[in-house]
Amino acid sequence: MHAAAVPSLLLGLVLAFASAATNQQKIGVTVYYESLCPDSMDFIKNQLYPTYMTDLGAYMNLTLVPFGKAKYHREDSNGKNELVFECRHGSVECDGDKAQACVIHEVKDENAVMKFIQCAMSSASKSTPYPTDKCLKEANITSNAEDLKNCSMSDRGSDYLAEFGAMTTKLSPELTSVPTVYINDKLNASEQASLLSDFKSTFCNYIQGAKPEECSKKNSAASLVSSLLPIFTVLILTRISY
Repeated sequence: MHAAAVPSLLLGLVLAFASAATNQQKIGVTVYYESLCPDSMDFIKNQLYPTYMTDLGAYMNLTLVPFGKAKYHREDSNGKNELVFECRHGSVECDGDKAQACVIHEVKDENAVMKFIQCAMSSASKSTPYPTDKCLKEANITSNAEDLKNCSMSDRGSDYLAEFGAMTTKLSPELTSVPTVYINDKLNASEQASLLSDFKSTFCNYIQGAKPEECSKKNSAASLVSSLLPIFTVLILTRISY
C-alpha cells in the first residue's frame, strides 16, 4: 500500500465513523396533530419548527401526521366511491390536512416541507381558504406547485390523508389529545406536557453522549428575563430605600 493512501484510508474511516455516529443519534419524533387545532398550531410554530431549524434538526427522524381526531368513510357519489372526511375544526381543516399530506408525501426537500408547514400553521384560519398557494411560494416550492394544489383537491390528496388516518386510528392507546408527540415510536404520557411546552430541552434529554451546543442555549424569552432580572432587582431595592 502506498504511504499516500494511508491518510486517505484513515480519513475515509473517520468520515464513515462520524456518519455512523450521526445515524445512531437520530431520534424518531412523530407528531399527531390537526392543521387548524390552536394547540397544534402553537406547538409547531413556537416549539417544533424553531428547534428543527437549528442543528438539532440533524438529530431528528421527523414524521408529521396531520389528521388528529378527524373521521373518514367511503360513500357512493355520482357513480364513484369517494372518501369523505369530517374534521373537528370544519371543512377548511380538511383542506389543510390534505394540502399538508400532499406536501409531506411529494416534496423531497425536508426543509421546504417544514417551511410550508410553518407558514400554514402560522397563517391559516377557518374563516378563510387554506393558504396553500401562499405557503408554497413562501417555502419556494415552485416546480410542482400547481400539481400540489391540484393534489389537495383530488383523490390523491384524499388517499394520502386516509393513510394518515389509518396511522392515527391504529394507535394504542388511542389518541386522546392533539397534538401528541411520540419519541422513537413510543408514547410517554407523563412527558407530554414538557414536550409541548419546552420541546427543545426535552428532546435534548434523548441525545446520548456529548450534546450539541444548541442544547445549552436558553430560549430568547428565558434569556430576556434573565438579563432584565438584575435591573428589576435594583429598581425594587431603590424604591424600598425611599
